[in-house]
Amino acid sequence: MLDFQTRKQQAIQITGVAPQQTVHMQLAKLRQEGILVDLNITGTGIFQRVPNWAELGIPEFTGDKRATQFTKGAKYLYPEEKVRAVKSFESRLRQNLDKYSFEVAGFRPFRWLPYTAYQAWRAKHDEIVAQANEFIQTQLIDCHDQCRDQIAATYKEIAEAAWLSATTGENAKGRRAQTYKFIILYDKTSREQLTLDHAGFVSYIVAQALAQIPGVEDIMNKLRYDYTTALVYGQEDVAADEANAENIRANVKFERERAMLENQFLAEKVRKQAWDNQTEQTQKEQILEAMRQAEYDHHRQQLQETVSPFVEVYRQAIGQFINHAKDMLESIQKNKHVRGKVAERGRGLLDVYNLLVLPGMGDDRMMEYLKDLRSLLGPADDTRNTEAI
Repeated sequence: MLDFQTRKQQAIQITGVAPQQTVHMQLAKLRQEGILVDLNITGTGIFQRVPNWAELGIPEFTGDKRATQFTKGAKYLYPEEKVRAVKSFESRLRQNLDKYSFEVAGFRPFRWLPYTAYQAWRAKHDEIVAQANEFIQTQLIDCHDQCRDQIAATYKEIAEAAWLSATTGENAKGRRAQTYKFIILYDKTSREQLTLDHAGFVSYIVAQALAQIPGVEDIMNKLRYDYTTALVYGQEDVAADEANAENIRANVKFERERAMLENQFLAEKVRKQAWDNQTEQTQKEQILEAMRQAEYDHHRQQLQETVSPFVEVYRQAIGQFINHAKDMLESIQKNKHVRGKVAERGRGLLDVYNLLVLPGMGDDRMMEYLKDLRSLLGPADDTRNTEAI
């Protein structure tokens, strides 16, 4: 039983090409006796584009139903016989591969090619590719200018026919006659709506076709006939990969254990160094802890000695009431009665108290005194009890 690497070398020796991919499958015969092949053909569509309605002679600007119900198809940007030849090389290559290979479910787009048929397939494949490359050089690249001239002449005729088709219709007598003198169309390149007369329309159609013709560099870089290969990858290869993975894991385990021993040695060295510095470090920590404790005690003492700002506000408010009371008492003792301004000031003390003292911080006795004072300081001057006030 050949392992995966051996079969890969065998494929390279026989085909001369290193397989670029692997496909997982449990088919031992396919794995041992052949290779997967897929054609890689690009650029065969660069000589065709989708036409616009004006080129087809359909006046889209008039609301022609064909513009909404039909598809546009394709137009040739190179002489038709050359474009068909480009397509024929692709068809021949696919027919040759189909002749020698097999379509196996699960492998698409690859086909399985047995090693016994490889040489015959490859010989014919190379022969067709050589013919295609010669055709590309001599019939597409070398005569590029002539092909442009031929396309210009062809599309001039197309433009003339399209003009007649788009601008003519039936007159009152049921005969064909020119209905429009202009054609309106939307140019996708400039993103503008164009109104073209006969000469302008013909020039526009020809210019559009010439602008879409692929250049020599496009043909050289994009048009290619090639193939790619792949290998079938099965359970035996999985087992081999697992064995390799186990070896890798064993090596990794060994390196991990060695690294662990080295880390243990380094850790022991670090512990010894730490032990040597432990006494000094302990002393430093004790000094720092004592300093932190002293600062904590100092801060706590400051907090205990600090008066609450709310208490301080209350004390100041009470001080104001005391000063007011003293002033009122002095005025009453001096004048032997309560003057109007003094009475007004006394009545307002209760409001000031309620404004300055926060709820829950007042004094019940103070509140009662202020209420009694307001009651005694009634509006009638002759009813006031000056002694009680």
